[in-house]
Amino acid sequence: MADKGYGMDKADLKTLIKKTEGAEAFGCALGKGKTGPYILIHKTKTGVQLMPELKSEFSDVGTNVIHGEVQLVEEEGKRFVRFSMNKPVSGLEILVTKLIKTDAGVPDSVFVYKEPADAAPGAPVLDAEAIKQRLSLLVQQMIKVIGANPTLKDSLSAIARQANGALGSAALAEATLHCDELEAALANVPQTATPGGAVPNAPPMPSEEAAAAAVAVAKSRNVWLAVHRKVATDIETLRRSILDEYEGTDVAAQLDKRYGEVVAPVLTRLDESLADALDQIRTARDAGERVKLVERAHEIMKGYESYVASEPLLAELDSNPFVPMAIAKTVTSTLRSLAVAVK
Repeated sequence: MADKGYGMDKADLKTLIKKTEGAEAFGCALGKGKTGPYILIHKTKTGVQLMPELKSEFSDVGTNVIHGEVQLVEEEGKRFVRFSMNKPVSGLEILVTKLIKTDAGVPDSVFVYKEPADAAPGAPVLDAEAIKQRLSLLVQQMIKVIGANPTLKDSLSAIARQANGALGSAALAEATLHCDELEAALANVPQTATPGGAVPNAPPMPSEEAAAAAVAVAKSRNVWLAVHRKVATDIETLRRSILDEYEGTDVAAQLDKRYGEVVAPVLTRLDESLADALDQIRTARDAGERVKLVERAHEIMKGYESYVASEPLLAELDSNPFVPMAIAKTVTSTLRSLAVAVK
């Protein structure tokens, strides 16, 4: 029987983790949902096999699901749970570490990934050939669009050149970003009539304006995800620095518990809902619907900014003596820039 926010029974979770000590690692799937982290561990099933089960039972995880192995180990006198997963999901480490410590009685968790630690949450493994093929298809589509809308030639061609240049220099993450921008610009090119000849009720934006707006939204989404990842990384780095400083003392466990209760929720308030809203804007084809989605995105941004301005904890985090941080300044300046860009 699964517990809300866990994915499996607490007693089973604790038993299975302990069984991995001195034995082979067990298959594991982790997910990040609205109610917290979800964990599935199995002695014989692989993490890949567990992923569909987790997604089926907890649909709120969306694409925030990863797979790998879990094992209870002891190295250099330290006992911890090691998660060897395929890729990171922003904020999931903190949530899982807190859960494991509370319900499995293990002091800490360590995460290792097959993909780079700075990979975008939910992003696939970057493959140069796949990106090249994707860019080729986008360029073919771009040529057709330019034929029908010559005024878009300069803006679309510039994005395509940036993608090709990044691909040529093996900057795959940058090439993917530019492909995303080009795809967004192409997807938002307005149509003057439907295939049946009917003209849409809502007047489309001018071609140049639509393309520029689409690119701005795609960039804004990536910017917010990058800021969210940085906040999550900084918070986790601070947590580990504090634990290292007080390692071996009675206060260490109390600090870690308090940290999970007070600091971890920052990521819940500064979540990825803005990125989701921007993605909806990017794919909207109806002008009236797009206006409403833009308004919704601005409401989310105002909510974030209001939280940052009124939450004293952020000032305390930014002035901590362990790790240099500037959460309030970074988030506020980013939101103000996005508020101008998203329109």
